[in-house]
Amino acid sequence: MKTKNKNPSLKVTFLTWATLTSTLWFGHAPAHANDHKLRICAAENHVFHQIASQAIQEAYKRIGYSVEFTWLPTRRSLITANAGECDGEMMRISGVNRTFSDLIQVKVPINQLQGVAFMKHAQEQDTPTITSWKDLHSLGTYTILGELYAERGTRDMVVGQVRTYKQLFTMLEKGHIDVGIGIREVGIVELSKNFADTNIHPHGEVLANSPMYHYVHKSRRHLIEQLETALNEMTSSGVLQSLNAAALRRLIRQP
Repeated sequence: MKTKNKNPSLKVTFLTWATLTSTLWFGHAPAHANDHKLRICAAENHVFHQIASQAIQEAYKRIGYSVEFTWLPTRRSLITANAGECDGEMMRISGVNRTFSDLIQVKVPINQLQGVAFMKHAQEQDTPTITSWKDLHSLGTYTILGELYAERGTRDMVVGQVRTYKQLFTMLEKGHIDVGIGIREVGIVELSKNFADTNIHPHGEVLANSPMYHYVHKSRRHLIEQLETALNEMTSSGVLQSLNAAALRRLIRQP
């Protein structure tokens, strides 16, 4: 006849101790409930990053992860992601990892950046010809702090910087500067919301035309192959382009 265990808690305690011991022995931490929830750094109040958030959510969903976004000033977002305080950075141009070396580029573009000059004018012939960065040398030019394509394009010039497109277009509207450099889609959304009655327009040729890439922190490098597969599938099926276009339309319609 078997003797009934009069203290079942001893069995639970032993099993708990055995589990912890085997975990330490074999070097594997126990799974956590939030293992499949990641944090992505993004540039706050930045339309291009707001557009990209839809595609990023879908790509991670396809590989079994959910994401939440931490919205920060443009350059601080990069610094924070590189420090590993986020699992990735929303979207940047190629080569960012040469400076922020703990970030790894996912090699499928999320969107295409077009950097253009914005100027205030009633008619195109009223303004100077702008076909390249060198045409800005004699003009009072401002860029957005943290937009690396503009920093690279104007690296041999004296330019000012502001933090937001609203600040940039306010300076243009008041005649304090000649040119503001910005991303075409971002500028169009800002103009539609806050500067609809002004004569500020994109002007001249496209100055920068660069694919934009998602970056993951090196601690998440094991996700790169899966993300590239998901993004390639989204691109070939047209889902990526549809998500970007729909997000842009929503932003333009929002008050």
